[in-house]
Amino acid sequence: MRKIQVTSLVLKYLSTACLLLPVGVFLSVALVPDWLDQIVAQQFSHLRIETGISGFKRVLLLLLIAAPLALATYGLWQVRCLFASFSVGEVFSAKTATYIHRTGIVILASPLLNIVFGAIISVLLTYDNPAGSRQLAVSMSSSAIGLVIIGGLLIVIGWTLREAARLQEENKQFV
Repeated sequence: MRKIQVTSLVLKYLSTACLLLPVGVFLSVALVPDWLDQIVAQQFSHLRIETGISGFKRVLLLLLIAAPLALATYGLWQVRCLFASFSVGEVFSAKTATYIHRTGIVILASPLLNIVFGAIISVLLTYDNPAGSRQLAVSMSSSAIGLVIIGGLLIVIGWTLREAARLQEENKQFV
């Protein structure tokens, strides 16, 4: 148990520090316009963006980027809470099961959200192109499939642990 607590304490601090990353990325991209242009050029190199990125597009892009970053931040918070519980010896409880379940939902939703938002961004970037050169691009990687499976696994593990915690509590009442 000591190994679980010490490792979890270290990982709690690490995940706390990692919470700053999504916020830092968003602020950097929002405050340095060239970075947004570079990210768009790299991530959407397959698109022909003939009219550039206007101020209106820039604002919409930032809003579309904010959603996946907010989801990542929420997921990191759930992981941090899980490690905080583990670090004080709370391993098999309804609370830790809930953190695992929520983390699974985030991991499962993240690639799905990226597919949808990637398609929306492709339309946003090309909507004012001349007729015939507007594009809707939908893409999915093999790692997205893996994340959906891992997310589903964590959801089921969360349900299982929640049920185990319920049974443990029920057994305590009989003894």
